[in-house]
Amino acid sequence: MRVTGAQPINLHPIANSREWAALHGGFVSDQWRVMYDPVRREYRATVKTYSPLAGSAVSAKWRRCVTIMTSPDGEHWQPTGRLVETDLAFDTYVASHAPRQHPELPAWSELHDLPLQRYEGLIVGFYNILSVFDEDGAGGKEICGANSEHFLAWSRDGVNWSRTEQRTPIIPAPAGTDYWD
Repeated sequence: MRVTGAQPINLHPIANSREWAALHGGFVSDQWRVMYDPVRREYRATVKTYSPLAGSAVSAKWRRCVTIMTSPDGEHWQPTGRLVETDLAFDTYVASHAPRQHPELPAWSELHDLPLQRYEGLIVGFYNILSVFDEDGAGGKEICGANSEHFLAWSRDGVNWSRTEQRTPIIPAPAGTDYWD
């Protein structure tokens, strides 16, 4: 890729961006990560977007997730059509590990961002999982407690992802530690 000055990178269409904008009046993606994959000889980006998760305690809530894009040159991007998101096992992890003051309220997880790195035959991802719990009574917002921890994921093709059955963070940040919250 030859950079000749400040040029915007067009990462559209981002999955669910139009639907989100229709519901909320606009779309902002403040997290995207780019890597070059020397095995496939292409760039790969994970771009934050939003999607609901069926079956959860907050199934109507649009949560952070990422869409995966590829590019042969770092300038012309194509979506893979796949979203990577949390699942009900992550929700269970958040409900049982978050220092909740209001356990009667739902707790859920969101995939804040997904940095990638090639390691031999695998693409390794570090799910930055945002735990959301409790209620902000002072501001009337739904988020009071929030913490993020990193979980390991891997893929052979960069589109289909695997993770451990037990949701155990690779970089834990339990409540009360220096890096919590």
